[in-house]
Amino acid sequence: MSEIRLEGCTPTPLAHYLKAVGILRLISEQANDSCTGHWGAEQFVLRTSLDKTTLINFFVSDYEPSPMLAPWNGGSGFYSYGDKTGIEAIRKSNADRLRPFREALQQVDAVLTEDSRKSTPTGKEKSQLLIKLRAYVSDNLLEFFDAAIILAGDDPKFPPLLGSGGNNGNLDFTNNYMQRIVEVFDVNTGKLQPNADGLLRNALFGEPVSDLCNNPIGQFAPGNAGGLNSSNGFEGKARLNPWDYILMLEGAVVFAAAATRRFSATSVGKLSSPFTVYATGSGSGAVDHSDEASARGEMWMPLWQRPATYSELRVLFGEGRASLGKRAAHDGLDFARAVSKLGVERGIASFQRYSFTMRSGKAYFATPLDRIPVKRNPDSDLIDQLEDGQFLQQLREFCRKDSAPARSKILVRRLENALFECANKSTDSTQGNATRVQVVVATLGEIVAYLANSTVARSACPRLPKLNSQWVYKANDHSPEFRIAAGLAAIGAESDFKCPMIAHVVPIDLNRLDRFVEKSHLVTCSTGSLGRNLTSILRRRLIKWEGAKSLTSNLFIPLNVVQAFLEGKVDEDRVWRLFCGLVLVRYWRNYLGTTQHLGLGTSLPAAYCLLKPLFVSPDQLQRVDAISIHRSVSLPPRLIRMLECGQITAALNLGSRELRNAGLSSDFSNLHPHKIDGIHLLSALMLPIGDKALKSLLRRTRFEPQEETT
Repeated sequence: MSEIRLEGCTPTPLAHYLKAVGILRLISEQANDSCTGHWGAEQFVLRTSLDKTTLINFFVSDYEPSPMLAPWNGGSGFYSYGDKTGIEAIRKSNADRLRPFREALQQVDAVLTEDSRKSTPTGKEKSQLLIKLRAYVSDNLLEFFDAAIILAGDDPKFPPLLGSGGNNGNLDFTNNYMQRIVEVFDVNTGKLQPNADGLLRNALFGEPVSDLCNNPIGQFAPGNAGGLNSSNGFEGKARLNPWDYILMLEGAVVFAAAATRRFSATSVGKLSSPFTVYATGSGSGAVDHSDEASARGEMWMPLWQRPATYSELRVLFGEGRASLGKRAAHDGLDFARAVSKLGVERGIASFQRYSFTMRSGKAYFATPLDRIPVKRNPDSDLIDQLEDGQFLQQLREFCRKDSAPARSKILVRRLENALFECANKSTDSTQGNATRVQVVVATLGEIVAYLANSTVARSACPRLPKLNSQWVYKANDHSPEFRIAAGLAAIGAESDFKCPMIAHVVPIDLNRLDRFVEKSHLVTCSTGSLGRNLTSILRRRLIKWEGAKSLTSNLFIPLNVVQAFLEGKVDEDRVWRLFCGLVLVRYWRNYLGTTQHLGLGTSLPAAYCLLKPLFVSPDQLQRVDAISIHRSVSLPPRLIRMLECGQITAALNLGSRELRNAGLSSDFSNLHPHKIDGIHLLSALMLPIGDKALKSLLRRTRFEPQEETT
């Protein structure tokens, strides 16, 4: 067995991928049945008893083109209109290698003659002709039939690989296939045309050649289709190696489609083509949601690194599907998630994603998108939780309606792009993976904020998902923004009165925490700044529940993070987006909050140190031995209004009196804190801190008074 690298066969464009599969098929069926093939270093590698010379000699002397005919198409050459050079030349040929093709033509001619068919069939006539052809033609012609068309229900179905039944617009693949055969072979002797040998070496090994023809290749190689800016000058012509076209279609027949029936044997058949799903306009910059309506679908072409025989490859393509749990992948996003879960055939190293999108007028191109490695990625399991209550499905369906607002479409596209990254871009870097998960959380936060202001969107997506603490663990990049957002989102999640922070963001049913209600007096958040929203939340919680107990959290924020927040070193917009996403987390117990991070916070403003004991629960003050069990500290509502209005001095005096009444004496009469922004200070006071951090602040206020700093 010798190993032959086919430099002319690469994963992209699609024409070259199909060419590689076609070569493996032809060698296995007509020369060496033990031949194997695999992908390596972006090239297709053959392992066969043939060497490079005998491989070329096989195509020169022994190769028999597979019959491929599409008499149901108007441009197939069987009717009075259209190019007939290829089909007539093969009909009149004498070459032995074209004998199977001549016999197939005779079978189709007999069927058309019996039906007195002289024009293109349409409607029911087309369906009847397809049924008759399926019953009467030989097996070698049925290979192309099954790859191009499938009979399921009343109407035929068309796998996207071969367009709409073997044609792309006015370009009929089979007619062009016959024309390319005539360009390569002498139809009388069967020998190669004078320039065909060099073209063959170019197709197999990528050797340079200058005499490419100006013929269309259709959707399979967009770069060779010609058009504006495709070459030197204003417009370029299509450039095609006829061998590429021939071998490409020889590989396409391997992807024979099948009809699957769900629920019962009598139900309507549904098209199932190997590794084919509905198009998703996300995950790549080459497509958009606007492409989905006209797209024919996506194909995820497998790339395998272990040598496989053609029979093994037929099994792979015959059962080529991906699944998510108990259901089959529906679209590109589902397929990406299935790949990360290894819900595909084993032995595949990666997938090359193609989308059959409308480009250049109404022509379709097999646009190569991204390369997706088959690698177990635990982060992808997080996405399953977004399907809770069909949230993800309903959200995507709503935003794909023509009537959906542009803002919703932008948000869902960003979410899908983030989910693609999260599912398939896993690395060994914990920081990199956390960043990808955090992008999903932040985008979810923007969607939650959008749902809060759109009754139409809430009616379309009536349930929110319940996320677990793995989202917090996976998204934690140890940044101040994430720590603050997580600490705020955890407030009230495990409290006795069961009022998590999500109740202030969207109108939610407090008994279920996943269903919307029409109105809720607890909702206070708007499109304003982080400080304004937190102030509104605090005021509403104090009205609903007296005292600072309503600010308890199981996730504490270090003092050095609080100091960074007060110094303006934190991106508050990012904090708000993350906060709105993390409020979807329902279970915070036994997470990072059990570890009390002290941090440094050596330059915290004295006003913060003085007022912070008013913003913690009496239970926490008792745990740090600040007050006795018989005493309590109350948070006066007037103090909140003073800070909002910037009356810092008055707030400090009021706070000092409350602390003295509780037995916490502090003297800050010499402070002049007028340079502190009241709302910013109020937001910092809402950030939950641990017992050790609180002890540190109490030591400063009792024994180490500090001058106020800006």
